[in-house]
Amino acid sequence: MIMIATVPTSPSLADDEFAQAVAVARQGERKRAHTLLARVTRATPENVNAWLWRAGTAATREEALLCLSEALRLDPAHVKARQALRELLRAELDKDVFLAYGSEDDWLYYIRTGSGIPTAVPKDRAVPELYPPPRHAPLHAAERWLAFAALGLIPAGLGALLCAPIAAAHAWRAARRSLSPVEARWRLVVLALALTLWLLGGLLGWLFILHF
Repeated sequence: MIMIATVPTSPSLADDEFAQAVAVARQGERKRAHTLLARVTRATPENVNAWLWRAGTAATREEALLCLSEALRLDPAHVKARQALRELLRAELDKDVFLAYGSEDDWLYYIRTGSGIPTAVPKDRAVPELYPPPRHAPLHAAERWLAFAALGLIPAGLGALLCAPIAAAHAWRAARRSLSPVEARWRLVVLALALTLWLLGGLLGWLFILHF
């Protein structure tokens, strides 16, 4: 089995027993060390190093894979756990070239070997941001209300009278933002169009009143 030389980095209730297990493992008493490490992982299941040492003293490849999978579930970026898992999986695949996909999360694939051993395999890629937040153009709101104003010319210009000033107000407030030269010129065009639509709306409304 693979012996992984590492030391505990965080104190826990089972620190003394863990230190004793490491000392015993280094003396070559693997069976006794494994018994101690099994107790440590039951008492402090969040102890990544205990799972690594338990994998190194395990009597079977199946248990070693399970222990390494648990260590990687706790710390998917752990270099020594990843290296040890690769070596064990290579030996497992030499025996039976089969892996069954189960599920995945942001950091790990959960698979089963040909022997039915559940294993967690790290993803060697960054997690992409699937849906970056949209960034609206500075004049997006002004353009939208300008479109409403243009449609508002149809019902006797009343919609344009209401929407054109709102479009102009949004375009006016856009000056507070950092605009590119193109956006600054387009802002003036939007203001001019809003004024034009407002005047047209007023004219159509006046004609509508005269008609009656």
